Amino acid sequence: MSAYPVEDELCLTPTDGPLNLLVRYPPSRAATIRTLTLDGCLIYGGKPPSNDDQSQGNFYLRGHFLPDHRWLSALAQVLPHFQNIQTLRLHKLRWGYIKKEARDLLPQFPRLVTVDLHDVDLWNTYQWFDFLDSIPRLSRLRMEDIDWEDTNHFPCRRESYAPLRLEHLRYCGRETGLPLLLEWVVGNRTDIVVRGLDIDCKTANIAPIIELLVKIAPGLESFEFKQQLHTHAVPHSTVSSNINDRDDSTVTSNNDDRDDFSFDWLEAAKAHNKIGPDDDCDTGPQMPVGTVCARCARTVQTSRGQQDLAHGSTRQVNSVTAQPHLSLQDARRLQFPSFGALESISAELVWHPSASPLAIEMLCELVTDRTTKFTLDLQFNSFHDLLDVVWRPIVNSLTSVSIAATSRREGCCFFFQVYCAFHDDDEERTVQRIMGRLQKVCEGKLFDVSVLHCQRED
Repeated sequence: MSAYPVEDELCLTPTDGPLNLLVRYPPSRAATIRTLTLDGCLIYGGKPPSNDDQSQGNFYLRGHFLPDHRWLSALAQVLPHFQNIQTLRLHKLRWGYIKKEARDLLPQFPRLVTVDLHDVDLWNTYQWFDFLDSIPRLSRLRMEDIDWEDTNHFPCRRESYAPLRLEHLRYCGRETGLPLLLEWVVGNRTDIVVRGLDIDCKTANIAPIIELLVKIAPGLESFEFKQQLHTHAVPHSTVSSNINDRDDSTVTSNNDDRDDFSFDWLEAAKAHNKIGPDDDCDTGPQMPVGTVCARCARTVQTSRGQQDLAHGSTRQVNSVTAQPHLSLQDARRLQFPSFGALESISAELVWHPSASPLAIEMLCELVTDRTTKFTLDLQFNSFHDLLDVVWRPIVNSLTSVSIAATSRREGCCFFFQVYCAFHDDDEERTVQRIMGRLQKVCEGKLFDVSVLHCQRED
């Protein structure tokens, strides 16, 4: 028995037995549990586990390298005793292998308000949206490294009219998830309130983020943003129409790194508890297998499409339209609605020289007279990246920020902080000279400019 309560928390794994839980957690004790974690313990990241991995318990179905989620179905008789669950955490699970009875039970705790999804394969977007829509009192939603197929998308899930009131919303993961998140938040709702937004992405395309900000502007009180751009980053994601050609970060046309193992093992799922068509969608068409969802695939690498045409490719692509990045001119014309409630902005940008300052311009556009805290951290992977940056548009954005003098209160702080490493004294002096110029230009403005952790690298 490995169920281990910590005060009012309980974590369940595939080794937990329902009979032991019934003994250890009768209704009177189960009522004290406020946080429930279901951890599927998937440890192989989508690849078949090694022999050592398979020896760690009954985590996999015999004869197949598939996660064994039958333990969740067995818990169905126990979970109804936990009537006071307020926080549900789903970690390392594959939604498609959980029986419908168990899936239907998870969001139905009467006091459930907080959901944390981490490393969960939601199988498809219909299941993703259906799960979220089935939590009537949802107020805090955290999604990190969730996965789904880029096929099998159901537009009918956009029919939600229920009011949405979130105290906090966090998304960290694939670029294609941002427009889908926007789709779920907006739906056909007329009543949308998101007080805290936290986005962590690895893409330069922030158009979906801007659109989301526009939709939730009136009630937004705090915004945290992390953007990680690296030298090898490409401006547009390439989306494959093959359902097995998936990558959780940037999808490329290079299949070499997928030749290390076979996907034949995945086909065995069809013989087990795979979500079926009737369970997917009551109304609305199912997209043919092998097509790409236009809502999922917001951008397509132009050169890839031209190459396919040149070689007469007959691969079916479902009318995916390219959505280019916003230009700087577009950014300067951003007409955000009033962010009258926005008090705190925190941003961490990991940059390289070819990155566009659009994210900085967007962040500076959000400032209102009620904003009392703005921290902007700019991190460089190398000294040479710092040297190659075009600073003028960044400085223009920083110096353009202003708030009414009557709105400046004690404790109001605006910080622009640069993180960089150097190798010798000459590089250190160069960094300090650049920062000195930035400080002089921004003198008398809202932002205090500083350089932090500018350490020597041996």
